[in-house]
Amino acid sequence: MNVTLIIAGTLIVVATMFDAFWTTVGFAGGGPLTRRLARAMWASVLRIHQARSGGCHALLKATGTVILLTTVLVWIVAVFLGYLLIFTADGGAVVHGATGEEADLAERIYFTGYTLFTLGLGDFVPGGDAWRIATVIATLNGLFLVTLAITYLIPVVSAAAEKHQLGAAVSNLGTSPSEIVARAWDGESFGGISTHLVQLAQMIDIHAQRHLAYPVLHYFHSVERRTAVAPSLATLHDSLLILSAGVEKEHRLPAIAIEPVQRALDGLVAILRSDYVEEAASPPPPPDLTRLREGRIPVVGDAEFKDAIKVHEQRRTLLKAYVENGGWTWEDVRDSR
Repeated sequence: MNVTLIIAGTLIVVATMFDAFWTTVGFAGGGPLTRRLARAMWASVLRIHQARSGGCHALLKATGTVILLTTVLVWIVAVFLGYLLIFTADGGAVVHGATGEEADLAERIYFTGYTLFTLGLGDFVPGGDAWRIATVIATLNGLFLVTLAITYLIPVVSAAAEKHQLGAAVSNLGTSPSEIVARAWDGESFGGISTHLVQLAQMIDIHAQRHLAYPVLHYFHSVERRTAVAPSLATLHDSLLILSAGVEKEHRLPAIAIEPVQRALDGLVAILRSDYVEEAASPPPPPDLTRLREGRIPVVGDAEFKDAIKVHEQRRTLLKAYVENGGWTWEDVRDSR
């Protein structure tokens, strides 16, 4: 008996199941293997997207699904490999059901496959009590992994649809900070946007928690700017800065209308910083107030506004990285002149 193969196979199985369980049930981001695999795949495709003139959003859109399916496939292959090592550690581990002869490597691969996926075939059997116990464990392990993977795949697809819905909900208010602010102005106040902000705060909180429950959700990309979450949330954030510090004091929304959305964005930013993106090299330029002035909307001077939003510079820097990691640029957030 080759103890080294048994130890190696057991370690592979335990590490893989830990990663699968942590990713699907842990509610604290992806497991170590899943997180590294997803980042590496996304980074590779993102480089291709950024290198092409005009980008390749269709490629990014397909990447989320590919990462999801690849993750599940890696779990299955790794567990299969682990048990294969275990069942090849001893010549008598697997034998012919009729003759009792030791199985060769190809037959052990066959035995491991149908044991993990509970096909119930009996032409090869475990050769001893210890190997019968190992076979039962492998069968339970395979059934658990397949069930875990299936129950993970379905809600991820639903969460991806709701992610795009969040992007659309923000874009319906406007696709740039000044557009959102201008459309909220009724000639006297910005009070009409308060109801929308309450709904958006709830949607952002749910989206943040789903980043933890389904970490692969981060890599589901929308080819349309309107439904893209990263630039939409960055746009919403800068519009809130204008509403809280850019318009004249007598017209500003009360803190109770703005702070819930800002706190929801802070929660999402904290999750992004811990597992998904690093801060950009430099902060983005401040929101442009020129169009609001042209529309006779009461706003403060540029210098005053720039000083007021300095405290939000770190958050805006991370949001810029979020936008770029999502395959967009800050030009998709700021006003185009």
